[in-house]
Amino acid sequence: MTGRALRILYLSDGRPGHFHLSEGVIAALARLREVETQTLLIKRFPLVPVRYLRMLATAHWCAPDQLLRIGYGLDAAQLTPADLVVSAGGETLPANLAAKKLLGAENIFIGSLRRVGLENFSLVVSSFQRHAKLPRHLVTLKPSAMDPDIPGRGQDACVFSAGHPPKLAGLLIGGDSGEFKYTSEEWHELFAFAREVNRAWGTRWLISTSRRTLPAIAQAAFDLAKDKGVVADFDVGQQRLQTGAIQGAARDPAIVVAGLDQSPALAGLALDVGLAGLALGVERVEVLLQALLRGLAGVDGAAQAFHRAWPDSSPKNRGPDQRAPVMA
Repeated sequence: MTGRALRILYLSDGRPGHFHLSEGVIAALARLREVETQTLLIKRFPLVPVRYLRMLATAHWCAPDQLLRIGYGLDAAQLTPADLVVSAGGETLPANLAAKKLLGAENIFIGSLRRVGLENFSLVVSSFQRHAKLPRHLVTLKPSAMDPDIPGRGQDACVFSAGHPPKLAGLLIGGDSGEFKYTSEEWHELFAFAREVNRAWGTRWLISTSRRTLPAIAQAAFDLAKDKGVVADFDVGQQRLQTGAIQGAARDPAIVVAGLDQSPALAGLALDVGLAGLALGVERVEVLLQALLRGLAGVDGAAQAFHRAWPDSSPKNRGPDQRAPVMA
């Protein structure tokens, strides 16, 4: 495979929350080597349950071309040769497995496997901490397609410290999402963190909640906002985060703090308001993708490469407080 581009078949269900994740993984691969990407938009027939398609995808008696035709109305001839299949979201999982078999390719799936065996995947990317010890899994922040070097990592990037603290910081408060759950202790630590940063650095906060924020947590944020020495502005977010309620405060925070439940849209917000950092999870994704590239010559080689990489993907090797907010 040396000397030519890595051929990627990118299966998309058209949902922004899914295709942004896939684009983030593909962008990370593109920073490691040249890639050629074919994008195929797929849509499952509503009358065919996705759980039935998952069963067919792993059944030895069901040909993969039949699965694509039954579940998605796809002709296998639409698939061009590829070395790697990439997709995100449960709707694409059966098609991902079918394409892998038809093309004899490796595959990456971003999301939860929903009881499909790990042996069917080359790499699974997840943001759920409980998956950290599973084989063939990379647990990371949600991938973003943005280059981590543009902007925020260049020579002009601000470096904050106790001697040079940010005057304003944004705090995006989300909430439980799917399998991702916060504990009461974690919420307590978040607000304690905000107060301590203000005490130690004098930094004031621009706080925004989301539609997922529990009423009790929103009330705690509101109570914190009563102290104008700590909170410069507060917004109760009622709509899905696009450019973000922080922007509506008509101020530019130097940094943004967000929980791991936040979507890749946060990176877009970082660009919109001119923040100092961005690109959630990009560097971490690249580490595991290097192992994938080394093993693309065969499934066995890929498995060995993944096995060597897994110890580094455990939470204890990614720093403390994995579910605590991260600065973007």
